[in-house]
Amino acid sequence: MDVTQEAAATATAEIQKQEGQLADEFRKKGLTIMTVDKKSFQDAVLKNITFESMGYSKADWDKIQAIK
Repeated sequence: MDVTQEAAATATAEIQKQEGQLADEFRKKGLTIMTVDKKSFQDAVLKNITFESMGYSKADWDKIQAIK
């Protein structure tokens, strides 16, 4: 389990690094990069739909949100 968690952390860090490099490359080419406000997006979605319509319960949502 420790090896799996370490591999996941390493992969996540590498993906974030590559995404940052890609965004920088796009900026160099004159493109605008938008940063998403995740909290605002979640709030807007949750005001308009139910957990059940997405196939979840509130308990499922809480468990997903607790994952770090």
